[in-house]
Amino acid sequence: MRKISSVIMACAMCLSMAVVGTVAPQVAVQAEETAAVELKEAPKETPTLDKDFGYEWYLIQYPEYTANSENTKSWMEKITSIKVNDAEPYTKVDNKFLMKEDTFRANVSMVNITIGNKEFTKDTNKVVISAEGYKDLVLEVGKDYKTVAIHTKHTGGTATCTKKAVCEFCGEEYGEYASHNYGDKYESDGTYHWKKCQNEGCDATTEKEAHKGGEATTTKRAVCEVCGAEYGGLKQEDPKPADKTTEDKKDDTKPAEKPDKKTVKAKKVIVNKKCIVLKKGKKVKLKAKLKPANATEKVTFKSSNKKVAKVTKKGVVKAVKKGKCKITVKTASGKKAVVKVTVK
Repeated sequence: MRKISSVIMACAMCLSMAVVGTVAPQVAVQAEETAAVELKEAPKETPTLDKDFGYEWYLIQYPEYTANSENTKSWMEKITSIKVNDAEPYTKVDNKFLMKEDTFRANVSMVNITIGNKEFTKDTNKVVISAEGYKDLVLEVGKDYKTVAIHTKHTGGTATCTKKAVCEFCGEEYGEYASHNYGDKYESDGTYHWKKCQNEGCDATTEKEAHKGGEATTTKRAVCEVCGAEYGGLKQEDPKPADKTTEDKKDDTKPAEKPDKKTVKAKKVIVNKKCIVLKKGKKVKLKAKLKPANATEKVTFKSSNKKVAKVTKKGVVKAVKKGKCKITVKTASGKKAVVKVTVK
């Protein structure tokens, strides 16, 4: 018998453990489903306000015979807390004779709420009624036993770009965010510039873009034309030219020697180009022809501005920097042609 009893007890324990292991997950799932349920709306009917049968208690009365009265009663059964003007919550009592100035009672059958008048010190008092499964109901209640209204219009408070205005009556945020204050000042790093909101606590930025414009030199970096910050690297120096030969050291612009008696003078100089456009550092060679074809005069090449473009005695033009100048091709007898040069 003892062995049989032991077996029965062991089986009962196993069965109990199995049941517990099965039920626990279901309870967790139900809790998750309950948490996901949206809160219901509190009654939207505006109640009336009066004294409670000669006592100093407030009587918040709802219509007893309306289409919504049953919904109102369901809400009233779930009331858990009532606060007035953000003071400590009033204590809930079930018996009218236990009422005090800091208690409340929900009379479901009569569809009304009796509440003590301890914290009703303002002309318009905030009464927050909380019920399980419902959104809070905020009422505006006068201390004259006459006025009551559902709080729907938020007022007061100042919105910022990071926070909405807070209603000075119910304490809820409402409305829209204020605009950012970016101002005119740019912030920057070595690559980008941007504007940052000047309002305290706000990290919003706008107009972020890479630096642009300006021209670097061998001693100073480029300056951004938008924000004025330096960026990029220094300009690399051009390699030093090789030492000139005795022939190269001669003045490139020195006129050719006057023709002797055997020289055949030219009547006209023709150059292969009338206008040239070069990028900085680029070269091009000019070719000059004399007329008549048997003319034997030598020609010289001269730049009107060597800082813009240089020319060698052989007619090789080198662009130096942005600008415009002229290259004059001239014979000893004074015949000449002009070539316009533009450096970009």
